[in-house]
Order: sequence, then C-alpha cells, then structure tokens
Amino acid sequence: MPNLIERFRNVPNGDGADPATINLSSDDAESLERYFVPDLPTQEADIRSVKVILLVESPDTSEVCHRHPLAGSSGKAVTRFLGKEVFNGEVKNAIGIGCLVKSRCVPWLALMNVSNLPLQSSVYCAIQASCSDNLHSLLDSFCEIKAKIERRKISPLNSLNFLDGREKYVYRIIVNDLACRIMKVRLHGNPLFVPCGYFARNFLGFACRCLAQVLMSIRICTTQNVLHPVRWGSMPENTCQQLAGEIEAEVRGNHT
Repeated sequence: MPNLIERFRNVPNGDGADPATINLSSDDAESLERYFVPDLPTQEADIRSVKVILLVESPDTSEVCHRHPLAGSSGKAVTRFLGKEVFNGEVKNAIGIGCLVKSRCVPWLALMNVSNLPLQSSVYCAIQASCSDNLHSLLDSFCEIKAKIERRKISPLNSLNFLDGREKYVYRIIVNDLACRIMKVRLHGNPLFVPCGYFARNFLGFACRCLAQVLMSIRICTTQNVLHPVRWGSMPENTCQQLAGEIEAEVRGNHT
C-alpha cells in the first residue's frame, strides 16, 4: 500500500490533468522522508491485539525526532490520563505514550495520525528555503488546510467549500490515505476509534462520509468533544470520566 508521500508522486500528467495536481519529484520525496512518521504499531501481528486507536492530527517536532506519534507533551498527557483515569493511579514523570506503545508496553493501544506528515510549516524549516516550487506548494497547502479547518470549525459536510483547488486536492489525498490505513487495521479486528481534537474528527467524518460502504462498520467512541491530547488535562470532568469508561470497557473486554 502506498504511503502518503508516494500518493503525491507518479501522478498522471498530460491532457486533461487536474491543474491542482501536485506531482513530487524523487528529490522532493526524499526530502520528505525524514519527516514521515508511521502509525503504531507497525507490525500486522501486533495490530491484531489492538482494542483502542487514538486518532490525532499530525506529527510535530518531537514526533519527527522520535519517528513515532505522541512522543512529546501530548504523549505525556495521554500517559498521565490513562494512569489516573483508567488504571486509578496517578502517573508521575510520565513518558510519552508513543514510547510505551512502540515498546509494546500497551499492546491494546494503537496511535494513528490523520496525516503521517507534519502539517505545521515550522517543522519544515530545514528544507523550506531550498525546496522546489512543487514541494513548497504542498507544504503551503498543508498549512492552509490545518488553519482553515481549525479556525472555522468546518463540518465534514462542508470541508471542501472552504478550500481552494489545490487544497481540495491535497485534502482528498490525505483523506484517502487515512481511509486506506483504517481499512488495513479493520482487516485484523474492530477496535474503537477515538478521534482527538476537531481536526481529527473532521477528517474521520469526511472519510466515513465518502467511503461509507467501506468504513460504515468502524466503531467510534461516543464521548463528545474529546480534545487534542495536549489539552486532556483541561477536559471537563464528565468528559474525562466518559472517555475513561469507554477505554476501560474496551481494555477489559466489556464493550457491547
């Protein structure tokens, strides 16, 4: 299955080609490889034991450095939450949950980014000055999509109405890539998806709407307005309790 970088390569050109198309060169793709952060776990044998998947936005600097999701402050917030709310013991000096999942200390949990590439322009500072116009256009689209969805709180039904031609193209590529990764997980089980933050809810909702026949069977947590993990410490108590209850039910095997 092609990854997100490969989906922006080898795009047909010529008569009738979409003018919004971004067709990365091999040099562009190589430049992006250092920023690509795969989901966890990576091995199919490990995916079979997953019961809960946290869906977050995209990698930040810490995740790019560690090469796995939720390695920084967001990951530490999840570790503290799980220790306190799910397993009834305060966790001090927490390390990022991504480090624990990568080492298979939490075999029931998987971590998935909407985009395996960062969407914040600041993460790409090392290559922005020298990258090609094509790659620069892609990075600009990443930034604009992130800003517009978060600023306007766009619903999945209206996402494309607020994006320009190239942003629509990039948005669809990210959605299709996310859907393919979800389908791959779904082949090995039926875990509970927890979209964290408005951005994650938007993309998951759009993916489910566009690929209803394929994704209609996935299970999504019923807890409303789960925040991005970096803000889990400030979530309302009732939200924390409901989310903890759903996760605990999955872990204990008591879900209905």
